[in-house]
Order: sequence, then C-alpha cells, then structure tokens
Amino acid sequence: MTVTSIVRVLQLRAAEWFVDRCAGVCLAFGSAYLALVLSNWSGLPAMILALALGLLLRMALPEPRLEAGYGFVAGSVLRLGIILLGARLTANDIAVIGWGGFLVPSAVVLTVFSAGLLLGRHPRIGREHGLVAGGAVAICGASAAAAMAAILPPTPRREQATLGAVAGVSLAGALLMLAF
Repeated sequence: MTVTSIVRVLQLRAAEWFVDRCAGVCLAFGSAYLALVLSNWSGLPAMILALALGLLLRMALPEPRLEAGYGFVAGSVLRLGIILLGARLTANDIAVIGWGGFLVPSAVVLTVFSAGLLLGRHPRIGREHGLVAGGAVAICGASAAAAMAAILPPTPRREQATLGAVAGVSLAGALLMLAF
C-alpha cells in the first residue's frame, strides 16, 4: 500500500465515522439549544429541560441510525462537559480555602456516594440506581446523574435509574428552594 492509499482509507473511515454519528449528534445539540431557548422563556433550569428533552427524544425516536450519535454525545461530549464544569475548582481555590475546606466536603461526598452504593445492594433498588442516585446526591444533582449513567453499560434499568435520580434530585432541589 502506498502512502496515498493509506491516507485515502483513513479519510474514508473518518468520513464514515462522522456520517454514522452526524444525525444523532445534530439531534442532541438541537435539543440542547431548544432547552436553552425554553429556559430563557420559562425560567426553568436549562439542564433539567435538556435532560428531559433528551430522554423524550430518545424514547420517541428509537432510530438505530441515531444510536451512534446519541452514544457519542452521552459518552464523550458529556464527559468533556463535566470535566470543564469541574475545572472551575483550581489549585488557587484550594489554597484560599485551605486543606480543611477541601477535605471536609470531599469526605462528605465520599460518604454520601458510599451510602448510595450500599443502598444499591438492596434487590429492589439495584446497583445501577444506587450508583446513579448516590452520585447525583453526592456531587451536583442531575448533571452528575447523567454522567454516572453514561459510564454504565446500556440497560433498561440504567435509563430507569437515571430518570428516577434526575427526577428525585430535581424535585428535592425545587422543594428546598421553596422552603428556604
């Protein structure tokens, strides 16, 4: 094989990879944009609207040709977003608050997450729900639930666990905001 033929094969594979994911990625980003528009119009949190729209579209349009794009957005793009969200805590922030201000919340997160894992051992709750709900409560709510679900293998229980965790932490957050 010549260098030109190798480059051509790589170009074809890259184009095939892109085409396989394009429709699902466009639909995911379109629903995210719609969530932002609806959020500006209604005042509801964009993250909750985006998750709800994503779940509704996934259930309403179970097209096999959208799966690769959905998987890419739910995996790689979601992980990148969570990394960028978490990057707001810098070494300078830790220096300002001190190690105690970093270690105490870390211990609380670890304890709450461990409690979710322990509750997930109960047969009626299940491992997936314990992992997703524990992460959602311990870290930051709906976005953490989505991130935790993205690392689990796709199963019907995973989607139920994600929906239950997102609904639960969103409802708890709304009730606490009303209470205080």
